[in-house]
Amino acid sequence: MQNNTAEVEILLEPRALARMFRVSERTVRRWWQSGQFPAPLRCGRRCLRFRLKDINDYLSKKENHDDTFTRIPEARNRAALPR
Repeated sequence: MQNNTAEVEILLEPRALARMFRVSERTVRRWWQSGQFPAPLRCGRRCLRFRLKDINDYLSKKENHDDTFTRIPEARNRAALPR
């Protein structure tokens, strides 16, 4: 018998990411356009989605360099924002 468990990839809209970090969608867009944040996937001409795994990996790397960063589920204040 085969084990058919598929991993589900969680994708976030820029709006959801902006709410998590308590910033505007434009700020999230500026972060990734300037290379300060993981790039989103394009799923259409006007459709962008960010992989939750990429965001958490990025924040984990930042935690090693700066104690003010936390992973998304724990991010509740502006101190957790990428700089």
